[in-house]
Amino acid sequence: MMVMVTEIKNIQIMKNMFKNYILIAVSVAIVSGLISCKKSEDLGKVPRLFRPVIKGALLAPSNYIEGSWQKMSEAKGYIAQISRDTFRTIDKSVNLDSNNVVFEELLWEQLYQIQIIAVAPDPSKNSKPSFLGEIKTPRFPTILALPSLSDVTESAVKLRWTNSGDAVTSVKVLLASNSSELKQINLTAQNISNQFLDITGLEPSTAYIVYLYSGTKVRGWNNYTTKAPLTGIIIDLRAIDLSVKTQILTDTIPDIPSGSTIILRRGSTYNVPAAIALNKSIKLVSGSDLSITSNAAVTIAGSFFSFTAGSNIDYLDFENVNIKGLVGGYALNVNTACNIGRISFEGCYLDTFRGLVRMQTATNSITNLSINNCIVSNVLDYGLLNVNAAINKVDNLSLTNSTVYACEKLFTSKQNTISVSINDNTFHQTPLSGSYYLDYNGFTISGITSVKNNIFSIGKGTGSPPVTTVNGKRGTMNLSTSNNYSTSDFGWATATTAFTDVTAHIRPSADLFTDPSTGNFMIKDAGFAGKSTAGDPRWRLK
Repeated sequence: MMVMVTEIKNIQIMKNMFKNYILIAVSVAIVSGLISCKKSEDLGKVPRLFRPVIKGALLAPSNYIEGSWQKMSEAKGYIAQISRDTFRTIDKSVNLDSNNVVFEELLWEQLYQIQIIAVAPDPSKNSKPSFLGEIKTPRFPTILALPSLSDVTESAVKLRWTNSGDAVTSVKVLLASNSSELKQINLTAQNISNQFLDITGLEPSTAYIVYLYSGTKVRGWNNYTTKAPLTGIIIDLRAIDLSVKTQILTDTIPDIPSGSTIILRRGSTYNVPAAIALNKSIKLVSGSDLSITSNAAVTIAGSFFSFTAGSNIDYLDFENVNIKGLVGGYALNVNTACNIGRISFEGCYLDTFRGLVRMQTATNSITNLSINNCIVSNVLDYGLLNVNAAINKVDNLSLTNSTVYACEKLFTSKQNTISVSINDNTFHQTPLSGSYYLDYNGFTISGITSVKNNIFSIGKGTGSPPVTTVNGKRGTMNLSTSNNYSTSDFGWATATTAFTDVTAHIRPSADLFTDPSTGNFMIKDAGFAGKSTAGDPRWRLK
């Protein structure tokens, strides 16, 4: 009897447990259903669509731009917009039901930005604008050559072309400010044979547009701005016979007043056998001459300039002047107590030095050091700038629109700096393997360090087989980087010293550039994503 009672109790317990399991299962199902319903309800309450994501690169084969983006199942369509001023104003806005767009009849050689908005059934839930990027339309198909710096003077410009197709017949000169026609010039047989025309009688500091015609057919146009006239104290050395006055710079500079501009003859070479001690502000320029394209050149046996102790110099400027040194020398050797407001190199070829600017020994400072639109080559272990001790300093440093190749170092400093800009440059075999672009070991760049729109190609190799990996930076700095590229034969020594925002191209230096062994870095790879936006602008594909 006791056994039966026990069995009945066990059966009752099992029934209760089963009921509990059923209740738990039903509860879980109800809760799951509620959660599922809640999730479904939440999807209907999403505030707006996500932004579209670009699919492939923007393309500008002619005066039109093609773009595409990932298709979105939630979108019923898209709005594509194009602008020339980062959407302060919108040039065109189109409604689309597909995930691609073609903007046609655009301006030639113009930078455009494109953004996309995903359209929802409820307009209040449209996505925010998605920036697809920017791209420049190519230059108008033309037989004209791009103007160089030597094609412009204060009162004249040189128009150059290649005879091809229909014979050229005339040129029209327009004032750029209002497109009014100033003159028409009929080309002579000699002009056509020469494939250039010098247009004279223009005003200084004025923008012009020059059109080339074959009959009534436009063959192309160039934009020019004439140079500003030189003002102040002018020391014109162009008429000097350098076979007689063999050291005219050494003889002249000590005697001229501070603030003088020295004009050198294009195509001529000026010898400086020993460093000139400088205690004044001067500017050296190549004079305007449409018949000679090459800069005036200065060859130095040691250093070009040293500086008088106690000097306070406002500026030392070089414009369109080539400087060639020796492997043991410096362009500028700052080794005395002095202060220099500005040192600038503009449009110069700078070749063969131990270091371009060296600071050492005594307390000295440079407020602004600028290298712009230059080609720098064959610089050894002291690099483009060497701040050798804590008693030396450069406040602001800028390297822009330039090509640097076969240089073992770039910038080394043993003192803090305020700002550094390294933008729009082409680097090749620079720096030496294991060396740095920016070496501020233990020191600080307090402001912005900008590294943008550069092409980094293979470093300078050491050892056998050669090691070519390089370092980006060391020290404390606030980096601002974008739109940088590297070739496939480029490599960082370590990830910790690398610059960020550097996109790796799939091809090596020899396939990207026309002939790097001879200093020709014209981009020949039309598939390179940075072909019109990165590197020294002189080499870009337009």
